[in-house]
Amino acid sequence: MPQTLKLHGRLLVKNTSLNFGAKVLPLVVMGVTIPYVIEGLGAARYGVFTLIWAVIGYFSVLDLGLGKATAKKVAEALGRGESASIPAIAWTAVLLTLGLGLIVSFTLMAFTSLLVNNVFQVNANLSEETQQVFYLAAVGLLIALVKSALTGVLEAHQRFDLINLVGVPSSVLSAVIPPIVLYADGGLPAIVILLVIKNGFELFVLSFLWLKVLPSGDRFFTLDVKISPVLFSFGGWLTLHNVASYVLHYVERLLIGALLTVTAVTYYSVPFTLISALTVFPSSLMPVLFPAFSALHHSDVTRLENLFRRVLKYLVVLMGLAAMFLMIFSEVILVLWIGAGGIRSVYVLQFLAAGYVLSVVSWYFSTFLQGTGYIKAVTAIALAFLVFQVPFSWALITVWGIEGAALAFTFSRALVVLVFYCTARRLNLLRPLRVSTGKLATLICGFLIIISATVLLKTVVGILPWSVILSAPVFIASTLLFGWHCILTHEDKHMVLQSVKRV
Repeated sequence: MPQTLKLHGRLLVKNTSLNFGAKVLPLVVMGVTIPYVIEGLGAARYGVFTLIWAVIGYFSVLDLGLGKATAKKVAEALGRGESASIPAIAWTAVLLTLGLGLIVSFTLMAFTSLLVNNVFQVNANLSEETQQVFYLAAVGLLIALVKSALTGVLEAHQRFDLINLVGVPSSVLSAVIPPIVLYADGGLPAIVILLVIKNGFELFVLSFLWLKVLPSGDRFFTLDVKISPVLFSFGGWLTLHNVASYVLHYVERLLIGALLTVTAVTYYSVPFTLISALTVFPSSLMPVLFPAFSALHHSDVTRLENLFRRVLKYLVVLMGLAAMFLMIFSEVILVLWIGAGGIRSVYVLQFLAAGYVLSVVSWYFSTFLQGTGYIKAVTAIALAFLVFQVPFSWALITVWGIEGAALAFTFSRALVVLVFYCTARRLNLLRPLRVSTGKLATLICGFLIIISATVLLKTVVGILPWSVILSAPVFIASTLLFGWHCILTHEDKHMVLQSVKRV
C-alpha cells in the first residue's frame, strides 16, 4: 500500500515546538558549562577547540545541500503517493554523502598541517596536539555529512520527534562531555575523541530509525543513478544561495570594520547578536515547513497557499511584537546588558528590530520558493542583492555610520520581501495578499495606543528596574488581549485553545 503523509496544523505545531525545545535546552546547558571549560582548558586550548568546530562548519558546506535536496525529493514522492521510489532516493543520497564525506574528510586531513602551521596562529607547543584533534575532527565531519542525508529523509516524513529524540541528548552530551573530561584530568584530545564517539553512536541510532521510517516492505538496498543529477542540481544551487546569504548576513560588519573602527563593529554587533538570538523560533519552524511545502506543492495547491498565508500571519504578528518590545525598551535592555556604553547602540537596535521582522519574512518566502522547487530563482535573487547590498551599505555607512548600516540592513530586507512576493505571484504560487482598509486602520490604531501607553508608563516611572517591571507586563498583556480579539480568527482561536489543552 502506498505510503502517504498526512499534514495538518497540529503536526506542524508539534514539530516546531519540538525543534524549539531542542534548541533552547542545549543552549541553557552550554551557558552553565562553557565558563568551566574555558577555565579548565585555558584560553589557547579553548580557542583551538572552538576553531575545530568552526572549520567543520565551513567544510560542512561542501555537502552541496544534499541533505535538504533529499528532504525535498522524498517529500515530493510522499505528496504524489509514490512511496515505492523513496528507498532508492534515500539509499542513493546516503551513498552520495558518504562518498563526498570521505573526499572532504581526507582533504581536511591532507591540509591539516598547512592550516595549523601556516593559516592559524597556533602556539608552537600546541601544534602537535592541534593536528591530532584536527585529524579526529575530520572523522566527525564525515559523520556529520552522512547524518544530513539520514535526517533529510526523517524531515520529509515530518518525524522531528525521532530527530530530536536523538539530537537533544546528543547536544546536551556535547555540552557536558568537556567538563566531565576536564574533571577527570583529561585533555583536549580526550574531549574530541569522546565527542566523535558520541556522534558515531548518534549516527548509528539515526540509521536504525531511518530504516524504520522507509516504506514497509521496501527496506532493501536499492539505488537510482538517475536521481543523482537531480539531487546535485538542487543541492548545488542551494549551496550557492547559502554562501550568498552568509555574505549578506555579515557584509555590514565587514564594511564597518573597513570604513570606521573595530570599536564601531562592537557597537553594531551587540544589538545584532541580540536580534539574532530571537531567530530560535523561525529556525525551529523553517525545517518543518520546507518538506511540508514540497509535499503539498505536488498534492494540494489550495492547502499549500492556505498554509503559507496562515503561517505568514503568525510570523508577522509574533516577530512584530518582539520587534516592538525591543524598540520600546532598547535603551533599558542595552544599558542593563553591556553598561552605559550601550547608549551608542540604541538607534541601531531599533532599526535592526524592524529589519529583523523583514528578514524573517524574507527567510519564510525563500523557504516557500525553495520548497516548491524554485531554488534557481531564490539563488538569483540572493546573488542580485549581494551585488546591490555592498555599495548601498557602503554609502549609508559612510554618511551615517553604524546607524546607516542598520538602515541599509532594514531597507534591503524590505526590498527582498517585495521581490520575493512579486516572484511568487509571477509563478502563480500566490493570489494577491489583501487586507481591508478597516482592518488595517484597526490594527494601526490599536498598536499605536498600546505603544503610546507603554512608553508613557515607562517614562512616568523612570527609575530602573521599576520602569521595566511595571511597563513590560502592561505591553505584553495588552498586545495579547488585542491580538486575541482583533487579529486571530475563530479558527485560529480554536487551534490555540486545543493546543493549550493538550499541553
